[in-house]
Amino acid sequence: MRLLKRLSESEMRCDLCLRETFVICIDEDYQKLCAVCYRKKGLKMIFKFGQTSAKNYATVTPGLRRVADRVLGYGIMDFSIVCGYRDKGEQNRLFKLRRSKVLWPDSKHNHLPAKAMDCVPFVGRRLSWNKLHCCVLAGLILAAGREEGMRLRWGGNWDMDSEPITDQDFQDLVHFEEVG
Repeated sequence: MRLLKRLSESEMRCDLCLRETFVICIDEDYQKLCAVCYRKKGLKMIFKFGQTSAKNYATVTPGLRRVADRVLGYGIMDFSIVCGYRDKGEQNRLFKLRRSKVLWPDSKHNHLPAKAMDCVPFVGRRLSWNKLHCCVLAGLILAAGREEGMRLRWGGNWDMDSEPITDQDFQDLVHFEEVG
């Protein structure tokens, strides 16, 4: 399991108003913005997938692709799809590393098209495994799933009981899978 980076005080401040707050996005100049400053600037951010995300995007179900497109369309947070389909070797390797709870072929990543995708926030020109960033992205993905009429399970709330993170021992905050 990967350790999440702890944010410093300066990373929690909006670059425009300098208030200590939760930063919701990075604008085109790579400024960290709070929700108030984001709206004041009237930003309409357009994100697009890079090569790795596009490759993984192509391996997931049409429903998951619609969800990913909708989240990018919100223009709130950029992200990368770091995993879609997983072959037998990769799935079993992740199991041995304890990054997966199941062997091949029991993961929703093991179907083609894959019924699961791993999405990591892209903040400040790099992937962010920060717990807060992952939780914001999870909210966006789950909302987009609901808007698309899909039930999604998030790796931060495996039992889907509306109590994320605190009531389970295996955290996979970047994992999203179709239910049903």
